[in-house]
Amino acid sequence: MEENLKGIVPHQFGDHSLCQARFCGYKRNPTEKNIHRSLPYKTSLHDDSLRERLQDLFKPYTTHAHQYIDLGSSQQCEHANKEVSSY
Repeated sequence: MEENLKGIVPHQFGDHSLCQARFCGYKRNPTEKNIHRSLPYKTSLHDDSLRERLQDLFKPYTTHAHQYIDLGSSQQCEHANKEVSSY
């Protein structure tokens, strides 16, 4: 899970080195033009300072990823939601 979370920000900037094929269309078919449907102008982001800020924002989630893996009961899910919302 940690590896998948680490790939989210770079993916939005066109860096697919941390992506896994099951989550990334580019990894599944690198010869096809990759369109980011949810991003402005449907293209990769380019602002380096934005990338750094987003990386910093995601750090707590990637650091604590191991806590989110086995959320079997609703009580565990509620605890994880509380942890995530506290950042």
